[in-house]
Amino acid sequence: MDGSPGYYLKEIIAAGIPMYHIGGWFDGFLRGTARLHATIQGANPAYLLIGPRFHQPVAKILQPYKEYLNYEGEWGDQQFIVTLRFFDHYLKGAANGFDREKPVSIHVAHQGWRKEGEWPLARQRTAMFYFGPAKSLGEKPPSEGKDAYPVDFTHASDYGEPQLNRWVMTKPSRELMRRTAHDGKCFVYETAALTDDVEVTGHPIVNLYLSSDRPDADVIRLTYVPA
Repeated sequence: MDGSPGYYLKEIIAAGIPMYHIGGWFDGFLRGTARLHATIQGANPAYLLIGPRFHQPVAKILQPYKEYLNYEGEWGDQQFIVTLRFFDHYLKGAANGFDREKPVSIHVAHQGWRKEGEWPLARQRTAMFYFGPAKSLGEKPPSEGKDAYPVDFTHASDYGEPQLNRWVMTKPSRELMRRTAHDGKCFVYETAALTDDVEVTGHPIVNLYLSSDRPDADVIRLTYVPA
């Protein structure tokens, strides 16, 4: 689209325009926001802010998530302050130290805000996981195999009230994304129980191979990965 910053990426980089990218862990556009920042960082002054919000509403963290994540403060006020400091520095030349701060701010679940120097994180450790027998998920590649799934048409991709899914971005959610009942109707591959706390920050990449006895099908990826 010629109205998106990605369309003018070459021109933006050539002009050296500073950019502040703001996204939400539960926003359907988060991957694009993070990739745009990762592309521009190092060429232009670029900053990234990711909080535990959806696409809508843009100025608040929904109450169920504030309580679950122990979120402190008001997202709208926090977002306003950082953007005001950004504009004061790059439009007015204010010596407010904004350009000396780490450029990435992410909200880590149950821990709060954290500053990082880049995106993706330089200290990250990537891991490969494979589907295994008995719906297991492990780091050891299995021998050749397959799973068969007769489609259950009572399954749905929604959750909570008022029956939302991740891609319905114009309505606020009144509940957490709990899908335990729905997950019982579909394939769920799980690792062994974790013995220590693990932080998952970033974007999973899934290579999925499937076949069907029907001429077409709807395949929907639902991922819940807070920092």
